[in-house]
Amino acid sequence: MKSNQSSINELLGFVDADDCESDERIYMAVYLNKENALVIRNSNAMFYTYERKILRTIEFNAKQNKTTEVLFDQAHYQYYTQENKAIALFDPETYMLYAIRLEVSTKTSKTEETILIPMDKIK
Repeated sequence: MKSNQSSINELLGFVDADDCESDERIYMAVYLNKENALVIRNSNAMFYTYERKILRTIEFNAKQNKTTEVLFDQAHYQYYTQENKAIALFDPETYMLYAIRLEVSTKTSKTEETILIPMDKIK
């Protein structure tokens, strides 16, 4: 994350989990980049950028499907017993995106955290 610090405008959330058997730590981070787009990044240096237009399309699809949770498929990562998930959360009445739940798990631990998304800041 330190090497990528120059592209982070605002860190929204950071979640990690340790694998005590392999002595490894995995993480996921959600932040706004310098262009104020939403970025989901994991410990394997994979990152996915979502601009407002993409997020509005995801909201539209959630409304059409009448679902309040949608997995960010591209940001989902699984390797043996390690797994990273980012799940978009929508208001059940308006289907507006309001948060992302990050789930990070290893063979020996699991961490979940819900991060509020400032949609008014995303361009």
